[in-house]
Amino acid sequence: MATDAINKTYDIKKDALQHALQAAVHGHFFKSVYDKKLNDITKDMKLPGFRPGKVPKTLLDKRYGPALMQETTEEVVQQSLSQILEKEQLKMAAQPKVDIKPIQLGSDVEYTAEFESLPVIDTVDFKKLTLKKALVDLTEKECEQLADEAIKQSPEWQPIKKAASKGDQVTIDYVGKIDDTAFEGGSAEKAEIVLGEGRFIEDLEAGIIGMKAGETKAIEVTFPETYHADHLAGKAALFTIVLHDVKEAQYAKLDKAWFEKSGSKATTKKAFLEEIKVQKQPMADQTAKRLTHKRLSDALVAHVDCLVPQSLVTAELGGDKAGEPDKASKEKAESRVKYSLIVQQLAENFKTQVTNADIEQFIESIVPPGIDKKLFMSWYAQDKNQLEKVKIAVLENKVLDHALDLCQLNEEKMTLESAKSELNKES
Repeated sequence: MATDAINKTYDIKKDALQHALQAAVHGHFFKSVYDKKLNDITKDMKLPGFRPGKVPKTLLDKRYGPALMQETTEEVVQQSLSQILEKEQLKMAAQPKVDIKPIQLGSDVEYTAEFESLPVIDTVDFKKLTLKKALVDLTEKECEQLADEAIKQSPEWQPIKKAASKGDQVTIDYVGKIDDTAFEGGSAEKAEIVLGEGRFIEDLEAGIIGMKAGETKAIEVTFPETYHADHLAGKAALFTIVLHDVKEAQYAKLDKAWFEKSGSKATTKKAFLEEIKVQKQPMADQTAKRLTHKRLSDALVAHVDCLVPQSLVTAELGGDKAGEPDKASKEKAESRVKYSLIVQQLAENFKTQVTNADIEQFIESIVPPGIDKKLFMSWYAQDKNQLEKVKIAVLENKVLDHALDLCQLNEEKMTLESAKSELNKES
């Protein structure tokens, strides 16, 4: 079919989301783009024996013609493809496979393109979505559990005379060798580790268990194939361990001494737990919100009926080099891709915008305890990849918040533990 100033003809064959395009770009359009590029070179070109801007085009064409033809071809085909996609109201899911026939200046440019398009997602009827909105109001018992968790994270280590067991803290010297040669990072003195925390490789920690203070022991280990240091991965090594002492964890009681250590002014358990509730309720509210968002995301995936681009599923699974996935992994990847496409479509429908203030507020909300807020935010500001991830997360949250306002909601009161448990389940 005749089309426009760029495309002379084009034809698309469709099979679900797969498309095969044949197109011909007007030869005079290609030549006009080529000539403009050549003129631009002529204006700035300086060659010995010629005044600036007066170098003959025939000379420049001979010298730069092949490179200009390549550059012009890529540009013209891109313009052609973009215009066809716009006319056909198609969006590509991934880069197309393009095959261009040999080109002669002045002749039409013929090419074929194979690509997968994004699906058309129909308007979501939110009135048909009934959801349970999670509500978590921390009870006194839950506040006590949270206080106990904090105590467990701050043990007092007391020396003991018995053999080391899982959960004990040991102080050791160690020297690791491969083929009787010490290796970098394989030796230390007076290193303190808690057995079972996984700081050392499993074989080494298992070998230390049962040792007593003052004992020396040689332990044979094999580094995992997936070990983070490539030069050690899969290697067999011999570690000589000297154990200096064994300490057992002693935990504080939930009393006035602990209140003071925690920086609290409370003098009673009840007052302390009330402080805990004030401190931790925002976390509980955020957990409930995340759970409600998860329920909505699951409902959207189940409610929306659309095809999923397999090119995006492959990318989600790690690309073609990742190998053939099992059925469960592929289904999960398809679900994640489908959800992402739904969020993008809803963001477009809702005209959702993400501002710098939104991004700053999000980053501020995830600053870890004890980390300087300004320093943490500056880390993100300098990392474009991280900033893009934050932008996507903020966009998703704003879209889901908007969508929740349109759904039919029933409140469900829950414990913090049950909310966390549901969040951790596989979708």
